[in-house]
Amino acid sequence: MTMKNKSVLGAQIEVSVEKTRPADTTAYTNEDVISESTSAGTHWDFDAVVPTPGGSGKITKAVVLCDETAKVPVLTMYLTNVAPTGNLDDNAANTNPVYATESDNYQGKIDWAALEDLGGPSEATLVSADLKMPIPFVCAAGDDSLFGVLVVRSAAHTPTSGEKYRVTLTIKPD
Repeated sequence: MTMKNKSVLGAQIEVSVEKTRPADTTAYTNEDVISESTSAGTHWDFDAVVPTPGGSGKITKAVVLCDETAKVPVLTMYLTNVAPTGNLDDNAANTNPVYATESDNYQGKIDWAALEDLGGPSEATLVSADLKMPIPFVCAAGDDSLFGVLVVRSAAHTPTSGEKYRVTLTIKPD
């Protein structure tokens, strides 16, 4: 299941996407995809990140939350301005971004350090003070979206059945 949310904060746009992973506890290995299905996974679709199609902006903050406590995987999200064509199935090896179809559309990646268990949901946040932010991007002509693939970068991570991940991007349009 995928849930989306958007809000406008002054001159910034905040877009959230949440996915509920499959009802299994099969351990992830390094560079496995996190998605909602083991056979029909989809990309993370961040709609309306700019006011006009083909627009540009900067990601100034990126937050990932997990609804389970004591989850501390290291995660990466690869971003493109076209729908990814590589593997999107949960717990399968990541093949994104695909050079042949996405090399001109790759917008960068977000590397979160290990999630922290703060007593509530496990979370990790990157903000503009981090040297990897902001991340500039340009949407494809005729589109106002960014597309992501969330990948485990830890050596191993055992998920909880049906756990949820939410990624929220804060964007300053140009």
